[in-house]
Amino acid sequence: MQRLTCLHVQQYRSDVPEMVRALGSPWVKIMDPSGGDDPLPEVNKVIRFWTDDWDRPLMERGAAGAAQYMNAIRSRMERVRHWRGVWYETPNEPNPNLDHVMDAYVDFQLACMNIAASWGYRLVVGNWPEGNPGGTEGEYIRRVLKWKPVIEACIKEDMIWSQHGYYKPGVCDYQDIWHANAFYRAARLWHEHGVDIDHLRWMMTEYGLDGLISGGAEQGHHGWQWYVGRGRITREQYVRSIAEWERWLHEQRWTPEAAFLYNIGSHSPWETYDHNTGVILEIANALPRAQAEAPGDVDLDALIKAAQLYVVPRTPGYALYEAGKALGYHEAGDEFLFEGHAAQVFRDPERHDWQHIAYCRVGEWDKIKWVTIDNDTHHIVRYRV
Repeated sequence: MQRLTCLHVQQYRSDVPEMVRALGSPWVKIMDPSGGDDPLPEVNKVIRFWTDDWDRPLMERGAAGAAQYMNAIRSRMERVRHWRGVWYETPNEPNPNLDHVMDAYVDFQLACMNIAASWGYRLVVGNWPEGNPGGTEGEYIRRVLKWKPVIEACIKEDMIWSQHGYYKPGVCDYQDIWHANAFYRAARLWHEHGVDIDHLRWMMTEYGLDGLISGGAEQGHHGWQWYVGRGRITREQYVRSIAEWERWLHEQRWTPEAAFLYNIGSHSPWETYDHNTGVILEIANALPRAQAEAPGDVDLDALIKAAQLYVVPRTPGYALYEAGKALGYHEAGDEFLFEGHAAQVFRDPERHDWQHIAYCRVGEWDKIKWVTIDNDTHHIVRYRV
């Protein structure tokens, strides 16, 4: 079972590596990095540049604005391009309720994706704010379906979709699908209209506890520390809520790749959202640890053992892989037969500690399954159809 909870880093601190190791997620999100050496070479990164004070007028210009936006941030993107596993966010929290500019917003996202692909960059797009879009049922359906081309492009181009999720004590809990997990309402709608959500990569690029959610007697920039400090909840209850939320996400059909806990190194007025090493270690210890379960159609332990005979040794620094700089998996060996199945091992150049084994029954070439394992222990990390 892959850990989902990871860090959202607003200001990088010296204790970040310790917290990243404790959580054990393969991701971290860093805002406005200055470049230099990769501070966390063991994990993938989502990079966000703060452009909130100038990006909205460009979004309203659609594809033309996207070209201006991407060119404006390109030099900043280049500073961290050599880091491992870098994905860049498009503008943060566009309002999906602004019907008069929604066509332009969609065109902006699609154009950013096309430009990024031509430059060899990978994007995290959407980044909808918690609880959005809103409106009547008819308005909600229309607004969600307006973004259907972006979702389809994510699947086709192997980009990542993002939405934010928060809960608020006394108003909604971590299982709420209006605020905490609004993705699932939208995903079901896209799925009903023919989108293959099973192959959509998505994340919650912000998640946690947020007092800005409407409702209740108290509303404001109130993070988990504010609620604990005033006795609204205990620290233990907050820690347990994050662990239970991750467990709940693992039980869903469309589990995110990561959920970025807001926040580390908070600016004003977000200080009470901040997490120190102590509470992160408590959360890490509370998170679920079970291995992924897989159906019994194949003896996966035996398959994993057999696959090791066909794994191509890695070249130092992934030199051969990086030469191609492909976005997908790279072959790590030839196909082989196993118990009536054809199988093959693949590697992701950004995750040198994992192997991805594809297999299917001979002749059933449209029913390929995947088992992802740790490169050293051969423990199952993830199983998917």
